Amino acid sequence: MVIWKHRVTIKASIVDATDAHEIRADMDELAVELAKHPCFARCVYREAIKDLATCPDRFVEAAANNVLADIYDYADDNRIWLTFEEEE
Repeated sequence: MVIWKHRVTIKASIVDATDAHEIRADMDELAVELAKHPCFARCVYREAIKDLATCPDRFVEAAANNVLADIYDYADDNRIWLTFEEEE
């Protein structure tokens, strides 16, 4: 059983995006939310999210999914319980 050191709830809508512009906007929003939590200070997600701006549209969804996977891996490695709460 994992003993979580941190619990972080992110208020961001990252699951409803359907086109490259929306995905980029949602990932930018995610970066802002993660920056509010000191336990993500060492995570390199910021640069990866910035790189989405220059990623060709047809690859943005896959690239964003890779960034999310890396964020989850970072959270697991650092025992951060990460949840997403849909914005209203």
